[in-house]
Amino acid sequence: MKRQLSLLAVALLLAQPVLAKDIPLNRAAALANSVTPAASSQAYDDLEQQALAQLRHALQGNAATLTRDRLAHTKQNQTQADTAWLKASGYDFQTRANQQAGIALLSAFSTLPETVVKQNLATVTAINRDAVQTTRRQALADAEGISYLYFLSDALGPRLGKAFLTAYDQGALGKAAALIKASEVSTGEAKKHFNNPRPFLVQGNTIHLVPDDVVVKDNQPYTADGGSFPSGHTNTGYTDALLLAAMIPERYDALVARGARYGYSRIVLGVHYPLDVIGSRMVAERNVAHYLNDPHYRVLFNEARDQLRAALAKACGTSLAECAKSSVKDDPWRDPAMRDFSRFTMTYDLPQQKGPQPRLQVPEGAEVLLEDALPHLSAAQRRALMVNTGAAGGLPAIRRHPRTAILAAAESVGGLGDGAKKALMWFPARCTACRAFPATGGLIAAIPRLTHRPSLKFPQLSPILDLMHKRRTRASFTLFNRTAHMTNPLLTPFSLPPFSAIKPEHVVPAVTKALEDCRAAVESAVAHGAPYSWENLCQPLAEVDDVLGRIFSPVSHLNSVKNSPELREAYEQTLPLLSEYSTWVGQHEGLYKAYRDLRDGDNYATLNTAQKKAVDNALRDFELSGIGLPPEAQKRYGEIAARLSELGNQYSNNVLDATMGWNKLVTDVADLAGMPESALAAAQAQAQAKEQEGYLLTLDIPSYLPVMTYCDNQALREEMYRAYSTRASDQGPNAGKWDNSPVMAEILALRHELAQLLGFDSYAYKSLATKMAKDPQQVLDFLTDLAKRARPQGEKELAQLRAFAKAEFGVDELQPWDIAYYSEKQKQHLYSISDEQLRPYFPENKAVSGLFEVVKRIYGITAKERTDVDVWHPEVRFFELYDEHNELRGSFYLDLYAREHKRGGAWMDDCVGQMRKLDGSLQKPVAYLTCNFNRPVNGKPALFTHDEVITLFHEFGHGLHHMLTRIDTAGVSGISGVPWDAVELPSQFMENWCWEPEALAFISGHYETGEPLPQELLEKMLAAKNYQAAMFILRQLEFGLFDFRLHAEYKPEQGAKILETLAEIKKQVAVVPGPTWGRFPHAFSHIFAGGYAAGYYSYLWADVLAADAFSRFEEEGIFNRETGQSFLDNILSRGGSEEPMELFKRFRGREPQLDAMLKHYGIKG
Repeated sequence: MKRQLSLLAVALLLAQPVLAKDIPLNRAAALANSVTPAASSQAYDDLEQQALAQLRHALQGNAATLTRDRLAHTKQNQTQADTAWLKASGYDFQTRANQQAGIALLSAFSTLPETVVKQNLATVTAINRDAVQTTRRQALADAEGISYLYFLSDALGPRLGKAFLTAYDQGALGKAAALIKASEVSTGEAKKHFNNPRPFLVQGNTIHLVPDDVVVKDNQPYTADGGSFPSGHTNTGYTDALLLAAMIPERYDALVARGARYGYSRIVLGVHYPLDVIGSRMVAERNVAHYLNDPHYRVLFNEARDQLRAALAKACGTSLAECAKSSVKDDPWRDPAMRDFSRFTMTYDLPQQKGPQPRLQVPEGAEVLLEDALPHLSAAQRRALMVNTGAAGGLPAIRRHPRTAILAAAESVGGLGDGAKKALMWFPARCTACRAFPATGGLIAAIPRLTHRPSLKFPQLSPILDLMHKRRTRASFTLFNRTAHMTNPLLTPFSLPPFSAIKPEHVVPAVTKALEDCRAAVESAVAHGAPYSWENLCQPLAEVDDVLGRIFSPVSHLNSVKNSPELREAYEQTLPLLSEYSTWVGQHEGLYKAYRDLRDGDNYATLNTAQKKAVDNALRDFELSGIGLPPEAQKRYGEIAARLSELGNQYSNNVLDATMGWNKLVTDVADLAGMPESALAAAQAQAQAKEQEGYLLTLDIPSYLPVMTYCDNQALREEMYRAYSTRASDQGPNAGKWDNSPVMAEILALRHELAQLLGFDSYAYKSLATKMAKDPQQVLDFLTDLAKRARPQGEKELAQLRAFAKAEFGVDELQPWDIAYYSEKQKQHLYSISDEQLRPYFPENKAVSGLFEVVKRIYGITAKERTDVDVWHPEVRFFELYDEHNELRGSFYLDLYAREHKRGGAWMDDCVGQMRKLDGSLQKPVAYLTCNFNRPVNGKPALFTHDEVITLFHEFGHGLHHMLTRIDTAGVSGISGVPWDAVELPSQFMENWCWEPEALAFISGHYETGEPLPQELLEKMLAAKNYQAAMFILRQLEFGLFDFRLHAEYKPEQGAKILETLAEIKKQVAVVPGPTWGRFPHAFSHIFAGGYAAGYYSYLWADVLAADAFSRFEEEGIFNRETGQSFLDNILSRGGSEEPMELFKRFRGREPQLDAMLKHYGIKG
């Protein structure tokens, strides 16, 4: 044993010539020559101690950045540490309480499964055995340190590290030195509690011992009789690293990685297991967070930090940011391989606990660990980052503790100074393609597979990375390397999105890079200084914002139309980044001042109307982002905004999951009696797609509505109604599984708090700050007046339906799941017509070509299809719009059919916005038009109901608003900048042509014969147009009043009275009864996950505008080109460049009137 130890000592001395030349080798040589396996003499012991003393002196610190003469002073003295200052503060570090808290945190260690115990031991054996001399040298240097601040200076870089050591020795950092040292909480009590033997005591001679303060002599420990779990060295080093990183965030990533290196050194020496060091990091994180959250400690911390930073700046002779800079050439802690190494040490490939793992719950207050590194983020945003870069689950030892990823979270927003801004490229965190590795709550939650080891500029890391590469065989994808921007399709310039090439792992790096560029552009524009102009302020910001939009738009769209767990995770990771950036911009004092200077300066007069509106909107949005708030209120605003973004996405996901989480296979077609052939064929196709026999029903609208409308089976209707109307709630077949109740409550509370922060009485007032309506009372009066007009007719319509059901079917009482069914029966009885009778006359090709013909006749616009465009599904089509002069005006994707993993409903969204570039080129607009209709089945084309044709026209109206804009100013072109209660005008306006015989002549055509809609059917359809129109209006009023009153009347002391408010609204306006267990608010995505919060009234408000606008066409001819040109020139092409009321008056010659809408609905109230 002694011979092995001595030879290793000689090997260590001879391994590095730079070290060996400074050490007299005669004693080491004598030691090697005098030792025999049985030697046991005092002379040997004396010689050994002398050799080890020389080794310790020589090997302290990392030779890459430190000189050995400085590292001889490893114990703090009174000059270096201002212990008197700390003692005078009277602060109680509560060491005993923190020790007990650490033991409680690690309590599950006592129940480790045998597989983990074995792998834990096998891992330390492998790392110890495979370590080369340079790795052992560093491990020994780490082990011998008494003052860890000396060794942490390695991670400060050559220049700042040298300044740090100079200032430290001079006592200029005395407060920081004393505070950090006193914050180290010993793990001695925990070691006694767990009493786990050291690995070399278990493995004996299979451990390659390295000279240390806990060596084994003849298999008998003499200073290593303490337990192994958790590691004291790791806990101390990592505590010091976290605190120093908080004081010097310019080197945050390097310092945290350096702290993690201590733990690895303990394994190299064979004195600790992987779980020992992982557990210690967990305890260190807990302790540091505890202290930093203590206001009294914070006072001391801030005083120490300020002294340290001032002293370092003085020693550097420049700013810390500049002094901290280094290159990979001379700084190993900036080498990406060091990050890879640090990530590996978070898991060591220990076996993962089987079974489902809980969702990550960040410990309360843990976000403080990122506060100094990311001061521009709110606490909520930092928590969101910790959630989005961590993962739940792992070993039994840490089952109750989250696997937070401090380094990954900090790196993910590029807030760490030189070299760290692209760090997230190296760690696409929380990707479900990653294997979830067990860890005890340290920095990194998952290790991507290193299929190709990165090139290393520091050979001492090569053995470590080789070991990682050799042992890591179970993870599932390659790291995003530093050349990723050359292969990431989102970062490669494109005119149209490369949908087929976009992968989930591309998303976060691309968005992160775009946000970096946006931040840089903001700072550059502000730094230009007055006088500001459109060219030096607005234009450069518009261009980088456009790049961000072009990157995020296809990602967001794919998340809606081709959702997957991997894409959803990637998408969710971007939300806190985007929210944080939005808050940062909205509260940027310098940018706000620049815009004010532009508005108040001479250059404002040179702007055109659209540019002035864009500047005015920007200043308004600054005010709505809390620019005038005090710092604490601004911080709270950011926290709320980030949390609302997270909650909105959670709400939406719950609705989607709840919708997909229910289906019913019907094997007996008799149970579906009454269902139309098209619906049966679709249900059968659904079953076949799942390799099932029968008819598969889902809660997607194309499946749900036919059952509710036509199915004779009342029990089935009730079953589906219950499932649909209780989605994402505490009721129904999946009660509590995706419950949005707490999500809604928190959303409403935070919206109210946000509004009050900005000086509004309620969120309803805030919502109206950007709308046509001027105050809540105007909206409530509008809705209440309409309800009074419609309710009498609605009550009459329901009474007639009840009488019909009683007379014709003997039904005494109508249940909610009976309304649609008997309404369809009554409609057939009154008008001898149904949607299914009309369906054969609206095949996809006629409906789409008819739509294009309408647009051509009104506006002179022609649609041309292109087949060479990359799309996300083979069913998606792409069209370009040309005007009469053959000028390309815009283009759009058309995605008509419902699919699995596609969100329900119909919508238009912008893919690319129109804008004039700095080089004079004009970027043309591109749109997405998305519907969820039944696809072709059984060799037949897709056959639409008339309602679906109306939906198609509605969404295309939005598309025309976006694509036919003549405004080339970003922010107010197309649909951008249009008030929410005016944005539905073009869409609802377009619906009118679906009811005009002149248009229906070419919109319709039987799918087999091409015959237009017969006159008899046409007359019946028009006669039935306003069937139950008042009941429809009342339902919309129910939604609008519920939304608006929910936001206008919210009181914090009462909380979210969601169901109570809904009950009051129903009593006021509804005529159709609803069950007490109904939970429509839980899936009301418009107001909880969309843009319609305190704004759903906009549909009815815009309906007034649309009906009045169309009345001019009724007066002058529905295909009158002059009238169409006037609407195009005054409404569609103007975007958000002017106030919508002014645009409407320009088109109509007056303000809008309600009469046209009432006439269109046949309401005589």
